Amino acid sequence: MKICVVGAGAMGGLLAARLQQSGEQVSVIARGAHLAAIKANGLTLIEEDGREVVARGDATAKLAEAGPQDLVIFGM
Repeated sequence: MKICVVGAGAMGGLLAARLQQSGEQVSVIARGAHLAAIKANGLTLIEEDGREVVARGDATAKLAEAGPQDLVIFGM
């Protein structure tokens, strides 16, 4: 399933990373420095036990660049 998360802040980023971990194809929409950081480093989740999980997927500032999606989640 192709999923796009618009607004990859705390909650949107968490959803995007967890969905990608579960095997879904996930794109995120972000802007500015946050977009640059996601492109360079992915989305990092720090688990309760201190373990870090890095999710890497497509990231862009424009929804149209993500292409057709099966599901769009607005995390704003």
